[in-house]
Amino acid sequence: DVDTAVVLLTHANGVLTTIDNSRRAAYGYDQRVEAFGSKGMAASNNHHDFNAVVATDQGFRQPPLQNFFLERYSRSYLDQWAAFLAYVTAGVGAESPASGADGRAPLVIGKAALRSMQENRPVAIREIDAQENQS
Repeated sequence: DVDTAVVLLTHANGVLTTIDNSRRAAYGYDQRVEAFGSKGMAASNNHHDFNAVVATDQGFRQPPLQNFFLERYSRSYLDQWAAFLAYVTAGVGAESPASGADGRAPLVIGKAALRSMQENRPVAIREIDAQENQS
């Protein structure tokens, strides 16, 4: 089992993605995303139950991070169900907001990451695809 890991993904177009992951953050369940480049930056930060911040000569204090998955993801689940319902009620021929490829992609990336860790080398997605096509 891996407790803490850093993953570096190199995309076909040269874009780099870095994922830092740890099973334990002493200050709470930390999940953030940030994209940046020469033209700017976009970020989505952690949610707190309320946004009060107290700043003194001792530093900054703010509420703890949301911890339980229902607190963190309830809006996302509701949005996903609404999208699914809209798709189902649209009838035959409606365009799905998701595909099998959307579900497969993280599994393939995970397999490549595991092999990379085991073999101590970069692993291309095409290696995993080739192996699965031989099976």
